[in-house]
Amino acid sequence: MVGQSMPRSIAVAIVDAVAADSQCRRLIPVVSPYNVAQRSAGTARNLTNATMTALAGAAEFVSTPSGMHGESSVHRNSRAAREWWQDRGDALACDKIASATAAAITRQIGKAIPRWVRSASDVSRQPSRDVSNIAKIADAWLSGEIVAYHSATGVTVGDGKTYVFDWHETLALRCPVIYRSLDDWKNGREEFSALFSTFQGWG
Repeated sequence: MVGQSMPRSIAVAIVDAVAADSQCRRLIPVVSPYNVAQRSAGTARNLTNATMTALAGAAEFVSTPSGMHGESSVHRNSRAAREWWQDRGDALACDKIASATAAAITRQIGKAIPRWVRSASDVSRQPSRDVSNIAKIADAWLSGEIVAYHSATGVTVGDGKTYVFDWHETLALRCPVIYRSLDDWKNGREEFSALFSTFQGWG
């Protein structure tokens, strides 16, 4: 649309570039099995990975050999399972997705993506208050504060505005959440965000 800083046509080019990238396809499913609630898919996958890592770690602990030579097959398999889930969680984390998508976008600027897009980079946010214990975390969530460390993809355009494309929220290759500004994303202002499937542009 004329006069928009981030029109749908440019968002389409950005999403197409990510969807065509082999590394991004490895990290982000086309249709996420976690995407029951569209904006919490990444959190659900993180919790699944963390839970499975903890369960395998518990199995590893209880099967630790005591007074035996060598290790049992149960202990060895439990350790292997814990390491697999731990590695999987690290590989599929939000920062890895942000880095891969930013690189895919950068490679296509001036090619499949118009030069109105100046740059893409991974951006991060941190808790806005001390959340060193579970009570503080619960209080911060209830008060609506952002407490989660998180990374996404910042896209800066020709007029200097930076928009945020967050594929980790949805884990859907062709449907990131798009935030109106870096500040809106950092402060969790979901009212200034849209799923790509319904996105019509930001002015």
